[in-house]
Amino acid sequence: MQSFVGKVVLITGASSGIGRATAELMAARGAKVVIHYRNHIQGATEALATIREAGGDGHIVQADITKQNEVEAMVQEVVSKHGIVDVLINNAGGGVKQSTFMDMTEQLWDETYALKCKKYSSLFSGGFTIYDPEESGLNY
Repeated sequence: MQSFVGKVVLITGASSGIGRATAELMAARGAKVVIHYRNHIQGATEALATIREAGGDGHIVQADITKQNEVEAMVQEVVSKHGIVDVLINNAGGGVKQSTFMDMTEQLWDETYALKCKKYSSLFSGGFTIYDPEESGLNY
């Protein structure tokens, strides 16, 4: 089992489901977890409480990752608190209206693209030092 003691792990969409389970697992392996949420503050708060009750460490951040300015503010907060992120887990993906392919409007296509694709470039822009193999010691 890989140890993440002292490593900073940012997990988008970590207020529920797979993201929350991942945050709890990473904290159990020693990581300092950053629990990202968009709207579900109660879930993020509960996830952090569960992690802390088990002896883990972390904090929560809010951002709509389809909006560049909010991503930049989130990144700034995480970097100022931790200096580096050793592991980034892009889990966010809910919140887009469900539709059949034939009923997709142009606006819905744009929203889906922003959430499912564009978020990755947003997270990596702005001088965000994500992974430094020399400092991390993780071999991926």
